[in-house]
Amino acid sequence: MTPSAIDFELQSLCLGPEDDDGASLLNVTLEWIRIELFAGTNFELVQAYLNRVLKLHGETLRQRPELYSKLHQLNRIERKIWRNIQGMLQHNLCLISFFSHQH
Repeated sequence: MTPSAIDFELQSLCLGPEDDDGASLLNVTLEWIRIELFAGTNFELVQAYLNRVLKLHGETLRQRPELYSKLHQLNRIERKIWRNIQGMLQHNLCLISFFSHQH
């Protein structure tokens, strides 16, 4: 799919907070994002999708309790992933520092 086609599909997911079918599709989308984050693959792509979903459907996500709780789950997962990434970066920085001071 082209980026514009993907954007169109994301826009079409839900028409607003009163759209129950759309809320169900958003729920499935957030669940897919959660699964992809746990899989640890396509991190940048998943972040791009999440960013676009939040921009397009932020109001609906805030007003629907079942979707809002999904966002909290994603927040916890992303914090854990970020701590792991920071740990790997710190480890690599230490190795670079160590080897750059070797004679």
